[in-house]
Amino acid sequence: MQTDSIRIEKIMLKDLYGFSRRALRDPVFEDVLPITPARAFSQSKNPHGAPDDCVLLVAYADKRCVGYSGLVPGLFHHHDGLSKIYYASTFFISPAMRSKGIGQLMLNELKHLKVDIIFTGMTQSAKRAYDRIGFKKLGSLPFFQLRIEKINRFHPFWSAVFDALTSRQGCFEKFVFYLKQIESFFYRLSKMTWYRRVLNQYKNEKFLIRAVNQISSETEAARPARTEPEFIRGVEIVNWMLKHPWIRSSAEGEKKVKNYFFSSSRDFFKFFALEIYAADQKSLKGFLVLSVSRQRNRTVIKLLDFLIPAAELDWIGLAALRHARKFLADRIEFPAEMAFFFSQNRRLKPLLKRRKRLYLYQPQGDQSPLKKAAGKITLNYCDSDIAFF
Repeated sequence: MQTDSIRIEKIMLKDLYGFSRRALRDPVFEDVLPITPARAFSQSKNPHGAPDDCVLLVAYADKRCVGYSGLVPGLFHHHDGLSKIYYASTFFISPAMRSKGIGQLMLNELKHLKVDIIFTGMTQSAKRAYDRIGFKKLGSLPFFQLRIEKINRFHPFWSAVFDALTSRQGCFEKFVFYLKQIESFFYRLSKMTWYRRVLNQYKNEKFLIRAVNQISSETEAARPARTEPEFIRGVEIVNWMLKHPWIRSSAEGEKKVKNYFFSSSRDFFKFFALEIYAADQKSLKGFLVLSVSRQRNRTVIKLLDFLIPAAELDWIGLAALRHARKFLADRIEFPAEMAFFFSQNRRLKPLLKRRKRLYLYQPQGDQSPLKKAAGKITLNYCDSDIAFF
């Protein structure tokens, strides 16, 4: 296929939600849907967005959608003030149309927008496409996972048994089902015991957690003045995320959109916004936002935005552990700032896994604030659209 037969449409923020509603009913998008209405509606409420921001590129071939690339507007703080940046949120090419130059065509179109673009949290296939076109490395962000599933020491044995039995015909299928239920029961008991023992070590810590719908602007006033270049994530962005999530729970009736490549629903997904008070229940110390996600029998808690004085930083870790016990989480993911709290506990340290997240960028030009600050930027676990997932 000749790339000159490919048409690329630019969708502006002011038109995004209307486009998403029409796309659900249009046969052009029967195989590839560029965005769900839930995500489009949320993005239309982005406090850093402007009506004429280009937020979606859609590629068409033979009157069918064959790919798309999404952008989310944001703000960048640097030594000269604030400037606009865009996070690459989605990038997808229909499998049948790959290796035909469409991806490179769309990435060239991104370059022609002449804006500062950040890429992170990307798939390996997207990274290969970005590398080919010469996008630059901005840095790598370390973060950590607490893999509680490691306490299920007999899981490899059970998996081998299940695989051996399911390869046979006959009554073994029902037998395997019951064996899996037994394994799940004992793993659940193990988690309950493990969480109880861990939290008993902190029973003398006195503080109050209060669930809220939105984070108070009072906590934002306690944020230290920004001195280094970083991507802005204030309380207005946090509250936008809380009010307009992109992913919904299938348990609440939300169904997965079959022709949308990225997540639209999970077995369970919910944000929890918590304000943290001293033991007197009057002194507001800070806040914490968590997400709880369950898919395919694995529950993951992500420790997202938080702000609290350094002297009370352990309270953030404890609040996360308390919620993890409530949901019997299999994994807790958290930023590097919290690594000290988790690593100083002998029950937690063996379960820690260090990870890295790569950042690439495409500057709008040689005088771009992003290009001038490259190598000096303080990266954050919640940069880009990561916290929405």
